[in-house]
Amino acid sequence: MRYLPVPTENLETIQDEIYSLFPRHLMRENVLHYVNPNDFLEKPNLKSYLEKTECIDYVESMGFLVLQKFAYHSIHIDAMKSAQYSLNIPIKNCKNTYINFYQNNGPIIEQLTPNGLKFYKYDHDQCVLIDRAEMSVPHIISLTEPHNVSNGNNTVRITLLIRLNNEFDMASYQKKNSS
Repeated sequence: MRYLPVPTENLETIQDEIYSLFPRHLMRENVLHYVNPNDFLEKPNLKSYLEKTECIDYVESMGFLVLQKFAYHSIHIDAMKSAQYSLNIPIKNCKNTYINFYQNNGPIIEQLTPNGLKFYKYDHDQCVLIDRAEMSVPHIISLTEPHNVSNGNNTVRITLLIRLNNEFDMASYQKKNSS
């Protein structure tokens, strides 16, 4: 499973609630900025959504992913030992932005983000696009599949990433929510 849409009826309310906690100084950067999950779990609409989706007990960490206009990340997999999935909630300007999944046909390069997090980078020329999801609604995505995020818009894109710990069972979740 690469991704699974997890829609909500009150997405705009949740987006406003989360954006009220967004550090505005990040608007000019391409950055993954981790935050204190407790501050976010106090927001009633987000908390209710996480309870309804049965993800609340699996929250490992949270962060804002900011992507500048006409930008994309390198193709990578996240090297988090404690999380294989992420619930990604679009916050600002996410229409017509995508998470892209690839088949890798080349070498893997271990690298660190500017804030010291390990990830595995792939050579774009050695990868083939095999799937993509528009990020205008929340999705649970696999962190262990080669992927990147692209923003072809003339606006800054902001997403809240909620890393789900290894106790989260995607196969059971998908089975339960497909009925």
